[in-house]
Amino acid sequence: MEDTRRAAFPVLSVFGLIVGILLVVLAEFVLDGLADGNETWHWIQHGVFFLGGLVVGVSGMHVYLSEQR
Repeated sequence: MEDTRRAAFPVLSVFGLIVGILLVVLAEFVLDGLADGNETWHWIQHGVFFLGGLVVGVSGMHVYLSEQR
């Protein structure tokens, strides 16, 4: 059971990195046009940037720590 958990943990962390990068790309390129015309979309764009950065940071930390074991 422990081996299965260790094998799945880096996969979930790498998946989190991919999702976080996709969120940042979404905020940068897709929401940018909407954010220029509306203040609400501007703040939604900031929130998506924050969420994407948070996901990338936490996932990156988990990938780093899994390599230390």
